[in-house]
Amino acid sequence: MLAHTLAQQARQPSGLLGRLFGVGMGRMNRGVNDWLISLLDIQSTNDVLELGFGPGQAIRRVAGMLS
Repeated sequence: MLAHTLAQQARQPSGLLGRLFGVGMGRMNRGVNDWLISLLDIQSTNDVLELGFGPGQAIRRVAGMLS
């Protein structure tokens, strides 16, 4: 039952559990996202398109680099 609930939240987060799941995923992926962003050598004149799913932490960081 717990595995099913967690899988459902991963697929379509909702409510408090969905928010907590998103925070946890953001923490788990922070290192990989930071590494990837460092490889991109983003400049303030670049246009950036992010294709992906998640809590939006990486794209918020990139947007801060572009403003």
